[in-house]
Amino acid sequence: MTSSLRSLCLLGLLCVLLPAAAETQEEPAKAKTADEPEANASAQGFHYVLGLRAAYQPEFMGAREYKTSARPLISLQWGKWRLSSSGASAVMGFGRDVQGSGASTDLLSRDRVKVSLSLRFDSGRQSSDSPRLSGLPDVRRTLRSQLSTRYSLSDELSLGASWSTDLLGRGGGSVVGLGLGYRLYRDTKTEWTTGAGVGWGSRRYQQSYFGVAPEVASRTLYAAYQPGSGLRDAYLGMGLTYAITHHWIAFSSASIGRLQGPSADSPLVERRSAGQVAVGLAYRSR
Repeated sequence: MTSSLRSLCLLGLLCVLLPAAAETQEEPAKAKTADEPEANASAQGFHYVLGLRAAYQPEFMGAREYKTSARPLISLQWGKWRLSSSGASAVMGFGRDVQGSGASTDLLSRDRVKVSLSLRFDSGRQSSDSPRLSGLPDVRRTLRSQLSTRYSLSDELSLGASWSTDLLGRGGGSVVGLGLGYRLYRDTKTEWTTGAGVGWGSRRYQQSYFGVAPEVASRTLYAAYQPGSGLRDAYLGMGLTYAITHHWIAFSSASIGRLQGPSADSPLVERRSAGQVAVGLAYRSR
């Protein structure tokens, strides 16, 4: 991404965020469901989520070896504005709504359609993550913007799409996702969901995560590989969330994915298919 294009993206982002922050007009009153009174009341003021998530997953996309990792979950909310690490926002919204990670705000929220914009930090990838990556350049940490939309086909079935891009031009490129989610079961304390989707990566993204530049190939065991844009992966997953109390939430997930297209053809890939599992516990203030 050129510097002029990055500047244009940043300017466009500000043009969208500032009007959204300044908007104070209230939506017309509508009939409330059983969950809405508390959700509307909790939209005012400051709220937070603190927790821990542990995962067992491949060392990197395409790796044969697995690793176990643990990371904190943090989500902060001031009215319409949210700042979340990945997964924490779903805990805050459990039983109400689900938001994306990062700093975000809703651009459009209707009965069936929701559009949101978010900023988040991308940790990239380090050559130290796995011996298989030794000698390869790091994918630098960066700031990403993400535009997400969700359409509810029914009370239990929804279609989602997202577009995310590297705002700082540090090799992250752009990623597009398309997914279908279905709620298998829900009661006052438990929610069981499943979903499937596909991911697509731009040429820059594919080259950063799956490519091997000629000058890098000359000092490693890998053959040179310069992929173009294309499908990245397809996945199927399932999640279970349980409210131990109103404040304490336990959750778990399991998924299996398979690399596709230019990603799957990379010499870095040892296994095209891989699974991962995660469990967590969090406390929410509301």
